[in-house]
Amino acid sequence: MRVAVFLPNWIGDVVMATPAINALWEGLVRGSLIAVGRPYVEDVVAGSPWFDRFVPAEPKKWLATARELRAAGCDVAVLFPNSFRSAFIARFAGIPRRLGYARHGRSVLLIDAMPP
Repeated sequence: MRVAVFLPNWIGDVVMATPAINALWEGLVRGSLIAVGRPYVEDVVAGSPWFDRFVPAEPKKWLATARELRAAGCDVAVLFPNSFRSAFIARFAGIPRRLGYARHGRSVLLIDAMPP
């Protein structure tokens, strides 16, 4: 199973999300985690054992991000950002299972929409 983890957009928020990322990694028996995030947060997770690769998600290059994730064959997307953009990219990438908070009108793009 390949899991795309959409990282928060701010460096401090990525740091705060590391316990959840670690829990995802420890719970993944067979498979890999792919980090998806702004290029400036890549260094926060660089060198960690969690991610097999980092896919940059730049605001004006969302189509390239979606294509790269589609080519990676991700099965699940875990969306830490509450943005519509992150849910749209995951949906456009063809990721069949998308988990995130049901906020900002993005519930229609999520398979597992959780209440905030």
